[in-house]
Amino acid sequence: MTKEEVNQKVVQVQAYALTVVQGNSKASAIYEAMKETDVSLYHHSCGVSKICILLGILYNLNLDELISLGVGGLLHDVGKLYLNKDVLYKQDKLTEDERIFIEAHTTLGYKALRNSGLNDIVLSIVKSHHERLNNMGYPDAIECVSVSVYLQIAMIADVYDALTSNRCYRNALPDSETFEIMRKDNGLNQIMVSILEKSLR
Repeated sequence: MTKEEVNQKVVQVQAYALTVVQGNSKASAIYEAMKETDVSLYHHSCGVSKICILLGILYNLNLDELISLGVGGLLHDVGKLYLNKDVLYKQDKLTEDERIFIEAHTTLGYKALRNSGLNDIVLSIVKSHHERLNNMGYPDAIECVSVSVYLQIAMIADVYDALTSNRCYRNALPDSETFEIMRKDNGLNQIMVSILEKSLR
């Protein structure tokens, strides 16, 4: 596939993913609440969804898997809707208690969606997108052998979009600096990082 064809497929699959979210009453209500109340979180979720789908295409995943990745990206951070915004968007260094408070967004999002009928790929992304291959992630510090390809993709998509987006405590980083940081992170699949970097040149 050409780069243009890949980009067209990303757009198409993301539209399918949004249809899945809108067709699920619980997911739709939470997604719309995010869209209406937290614009930065909404844009981050759309960006993560896009990169998830792009990496899935580059890994030759099938359409159902790509749609699940897209849905997972759109919903991965919905647990942040249940957090105090003063802490979530604090510009100063977080205290240990505040860090633990924010990390709870993964389990809060999972609990909100676990009985929604969404599939295991989506639910694993919501709950475990902050896990790492070096067992240093959260909420469960799961063993690297248990980290699926879908989850590895979501990890990278989340980090990439977070680094390349404006945050309350810093401006967006350029791709060159972003990938320099990601290449030093031994909790990420470095082959995937390299594939993503080459695809975005």
